[in-house]
Amino acid sequence: YMDISVMISEVKFNYRVGAILKHKDKILIETSDSVNYSVIPGGRVKLLEDTKYALNREIEEELGIDISKCESKLISVVENFFKVGEVQYHELYFIYKVELDDDVMIEDGMVNLDSYGSKYYWKSLEELKKVKMLPQELKEIATLDEFKKFVVRD
Repeated sequence: YMDISVMISEVKFNYRVGAILKHKDKILIETSDSVNYSVIPGGRVKLLEDTKYALNREIEEELGIDISKCESKLISVVENFFKVGEVQYHELYFIYKVELDDDVMIEDGMVNLDSYGSKYYWKSLEELKKVKMLPQELKEIATLDEFKKFVVRD
């Protein structure tokens, strides 16, 4: 099935999932040479997928790991409104916090298996404060223990 990413009038609607992947006291972020900000691993939900399944699939595609058995919970939903170039976006972004088991290891600097040019790095919450994230609310979401919803208009 296709990704839920459609143009409606002049606005692009995206339905996305993301993971705050935690191991010990660090969070995994994704950076790319083509942009000046970082994101969390994840991607678009496909038609007829639930968000948990979509997240497991995306992490498998990008990082080559199976997180289906890891402890995870929905920690945030972000209603995200932003513009890239001339395109206005309306995004629903479901974010899960996932505790990685010790046997699931991701090397610092690992290359994204699914899209050329982006890499993953482990950051402590202290280091995360210095990183430009989009949306910037991801920094707060990384520290949450209880569910919180955000509406972001950039």
